[in-house]
Amino acid sequence: MMHRRLVVFVGCQGAGKTTQAFLLLKALKSLKYDAYMISLADYVIFQQKFINLLKQLCKTNVVIVKFYEDLPPGLSPSPEIYRRLFMLLIFLHFVGFTISLIKKRLFMLLCQVVIEHEGYVFKQLADIYFLVAFAKVKPNSVISTLLKRFSIILLSTLLKDKILIIHLRADVNILKKRYAKRLHVEPAHYLHFQEKVYSRLIEYLANSHNIDIVNVNSDLEVAKVYSTIANAVYAFLRR
Repeated sequence: MMHRRLVVFVGCQGAGKTTQAFLLLKALKSLKYDAYMISLADYVIFQQKFINLLKQLCKTNVVIVKFYEDLPPGLSPSPEIYRRLFMLLIFLHFVGFTISLIKKRLFMLLCQVVIEHEGYVFKQLADIYFLVAFAKVKPNSVISTLLKRFSIILLSTLLKDKILIIHLRADVNILKKRYAKRLHVEPAHYLHFQEKVYSRLIEYLANSHNIDIVNVNSDLEVAKVYSTIANAVYAFLRR
């Protein structure tokens, strides 16, 4: 009987995570694999609620922030406000992560192959560290120490399963061309920050015996990108 496997797609907005995950799911099902695709980014719900609450509470202590490339800058609670309530944000992230972990365990009990197409803990850590940078949290503060421990908890959960991480990397100029069909476009400085976090996390996990990593150039045509991914996945499943 084949071991339960988790395939995680990691990459910036527009890199092709969901598109490639759907292609992989279809191919695995045609080969009679019991496969399922899910999102394990449940923290987003709580983070958005937190940010919206701050916007409602803060009417004066605000700064101008560019949230999306295709929209004009808007008002945001100041870094000071984020810093004061960061403990609450970390708690909400932990709640979201717990929900994702339960979902992952459930589906890995039920399915041979689980495909996660939203970046899982990689995206979660990228988002929270971006807010840390915005809030200008001091490296030696209590918040920073707590966040390091939280990061270790998230990453340690990855070491317990057989996981293939598919890191889709794309040039920012290529990504911008793909954004024409999207409702909103994330700013370029966030994409660079996100990619830097992904690379650091993957480098940290590279020596684990349970984790396989494949870096894929997603600037290429969809079919060529998928061919590289499919070869890596089939080799991963055969082991």
